[in-house]
Amino acid sequence: MTCQRPSPQGPASAVVTAELVREVFGLDAVVGPDPVTGSPPIVPSSRGARRPDAGGSQRRRERQAR
Repeated sequence: MTCQRPSPQGPASAVVTAELVREVFGLDAVVGPDPVTGSPPIVPSSRGARRPDAGGSQRRRERQAR
């Protein structure tokens, strides 16, 4: 897969953020540490639905257009 910028690297708890989920998937979500495992569960937010023009969908269309 080709990216326009470097992908974040490191432990999931340090890399996965609400901003990253929004940018990649176009999904408003709450991301926080799980009290048992410490891993970051991703919970879709009721504030907004998936934006079809954001994130991965846009990148996929750009790749297909090449």
